[in-house]
Amino acid sequence: LAACGDDPSLLALYSLLLRATGNADAALRTLGAAAEKDPTNIPLLLLVVETALEVPRRDVAAVALKHAILVAPTDPRVIRADVRSRLAGGDPH
Repeated sequence: LAACGDDPSLLALYSLLLRATGNADAALRTLGAAAEKDPTNIPLLLLVVETALEVPRRDVAAVALKHAILVAPTDPRVIRADVRSRLAGGDPH
């Protein structure tokens, strides 16, 4: 994990490995900590949203999504994540 640093692509891979082995909670903690350090990193925030919806932690997904919307409200990735979040269980806002 230390080798991943805050690189979103390495964190994404690490997160996928954790999730594939049934450790989505650990993946969410790792991604959440990295997102707290860099709250404007859209790819990282979207990984938090995706993982939080899987756990499920809609509260965590909603916070990460709100940050992403504030940073990049017209980014298609953010819009897709917002729609997925709403479809996963209602409006988190």
